[in-house]
Amino acid sequence: MAGTHPLTPRPPRTRRTKNFWEPIYNPSTVERFPYADWRTACEHGATWKTLSSRDLSDVVQGGFFPKAKNVQFMSCDFFGSVETVVVFENCKFLYCDFGLSAWRRAKFTNCEFNNTSFTQCEFVECEFRGCDWISTGLSGNETRFDKTLIDNPEDFVDSAFLNIDDDILKSRGTNRDRQLVRFWETKSVVARQLYNDLKSTGDEDSFYKACKAFIQATCRYKFERAWRPGKRKDGIPHRKYTLRLISTILEMGLIRLIASINKWGESVIRPLLLLIACFIVFSVVYFGFGFESFHGSVRKSFEITSIAGYTRGAKVSPTFGLLLAEWLNLVSAIVFYTVFFSTIVSKICRVR
Repeated sequence: MAGTHPLTPRPPRTRRTKNFWEPIYNPSTVERFPYADWRTACEHGATWKTLSSRDLSDVVQGGFFPKAKNVQFMSCDFFGSVETVVVFENCKFLYCDFGLSAWRRAKFTNCEFNNTSFTQCEFVECEFRGCDWISTGLSGNETRFDKTLIDNPEDFVDSAFLNIDDDILKSRGTNRDRQLVRFWETKSVVARQLYNDLKSTGDEDSFYKACKAFIQATCRYKFERAWRPGKRKDGIPHRKYTLRLISTILEMGLIRLIASINKWGESVIRPLLLLIACFIVFSVVYFGFGFESFHGSVRKSFEITSIAGYTRGAKVSPTFGLLLAEWLNLVSAIVFYTVFFSTIVSKICRVR
């Protein structure tokens, strides 16, 4: 049938004309998408084309190795299950749609993804190294990564596209609050996928970046859900609980504080150095404010900072200023000790 011939130009996907949450959304799109020749696309790029896995298999069987370098793909649709290794180096993808495609062992190096959609696509054992991400379309349930390396997962998650144009949202029967809650939910789910993937794939730096992206996105999602509770099915707004909102804010602040101590779990030496700094700073405090002599200040700071010697280092009847300094010394030491040992344990257990 002529209508199903692989070279018959395809009409634009409805995701381009109807899905307002996609970065490729343009309801006025009328351009058709003819099937592209992979040889030509890899050598010169492609514009307004469909790149099909079936066409790729045909040229690969003829001895062609698909490698694209320093070319641009503009408003292209990728389609099908790509089982062949495809290499992209220094390529640009502008307003492209990877939806309805699945990739295995593809390699993207120093590529730029600008207003590109990864909704309804899957990457298995693929690599994204040194890529730039701008306004990326993601789906928490339908963007899938399996043993895939993205060496800058935080940038990838942060690039998630959000359309909060009030006129568009009103015409689609939704609102800004609902979109923001769904947006952060999507980011948290995608970040969790990358975090789980990078436990066994890629280097340590990528793993801890994914950890940071996952925790931050999850905390922000909890906050947005508490701040924007939405409406029930009968249209009545859900009650906003002040206590829940306060607890989410405190949780975000506490996690950021603790994570800054060990660099989101990456650094063991940082909490150790902060523990040493705690000892030095409070030695200066005790001596500078006249609470103790020089030798007495060093001894007091060491005993309280070591925690085990707190009862010997603290005075029985201290002034309010000294009592406050001793408490701050103790709390700081407990925090640094806790983060230091938990970081070591988590590193050893993750390796085992």
